[in-house]
Amino acid sequence: MNFFDYYLFFTLTAVFAVLVTRAATLAARQGFIPVVFGNEDNPVRKIVNLLSFPAALYWLYEVVNTSLHLGIRLLPGIAYTVLFDHIAFDIAGCVLIAGGFLLFVLASIEMGVSWRIGIDSKRPAGLVTSGVFSFSRNPIYLFFFSMAAGVFLIAALPVFLVWIFIFVPVVHSQVLAEERFLEASFGGEYREYKKRVRRYL
Repeated sequence: MNFFDYYLFFTLTAVFAVLVTRAATLAARQGFIPVVFGNEDNPVRKIVNLLSFPAALYWLYEVVNTSLHLGIRLLPGIAYTVLFDHIAFDIAGCVLIAGGFLLFVLASIEMGVSWRIGIDSKRPAGLVTSGVFSFSRNPIYLFFFSMAAGVFLIAALPVFLVWIFIFVPVVHSQVLAEERFLEASFGGEYREYKKRVRRYL
């Protein structure tokens, strides 16, 4: 294992720690679990969101498998063929992940009790527009994109490239669904926010 292997593994651990800590803290303080994927009325979106959990777990498995060199392959060998090997790509991947992780942490803190995973129509939270949300409406999703790209640049495996082409459209569709929900919930306030701040960057 080299520095970049350790970097991937410990960054992934840090992300998981932040997610679990935020969910557990809100559950203890507010009395409900802030993970609401799969609660949508749209049956297609419900299925996509429910399938996103095992898909995300598989991606996590592949990152751990790659970073720790476990050698346990669930796909054909071509999925694990190294596409390129240059330290410039490794450094670029580290920068993407580190920058995105900073956004992720700041956004998680700034959301406070509004922090959710999914659309919570039963307990809608307040609209957060300050801090990192003043230049990106979706800094946490932006981090997920940068994390996926960073992992691919460091690992350079086709399995992670294919993941990007699946992951980005699915997340983007979730963002669009959340935008519709926020506009219905906050009306003109959210429409003004949309005019001022870009969706991603």
